[in-house]
Amino acid sequence: IENNCVAVGLTFQDPAGNYLPVAYTSNNAGSSWTLIDDFELPSGQAQGTINNVTCVGDVCIGVGQSYDNNTLNELPLVYTSSDSGNTWTLGSALALPIGQTAGLNGDVSCQANICTMIGFSDRKSVV
Repeated sequence: IENNCVAVGLTFQDPAGNYLPVAYTSNNAGSSWTLIDDFELPSGQAQGTINNVTCVGDVCIGVGQSYDNNTLNELPLVYTSSDSGNTWTLGSALALPIGQTAGLNGDVSCQANICTMIGFSDRKSVV
């Protein structure tokens, strides 16, 4: 039986009033949870959230968006973890479709080593 669980989202506890990514992990099937709030944001992005997470074994992928307070653009985010969500690494910047200036990742699903991600761009197209 798999006892590791990961939940993701955002917090508004930043002193500047920004929203920031968080995760909660449990190694006892959800009886107790540990807050993980040490998430790097892309350069120039002040805010971010993780919208969804999927795990295969100890490897987890979290997807969401970051937010630039100056341009007001949201950009897609990907985080990876190789230890059941206890530590996270910011993934490489994701390219937006041609002509798009903003976007987000809404959902991710993995089976074995194949993952599918879905999101939206600023022109409301599914990417």
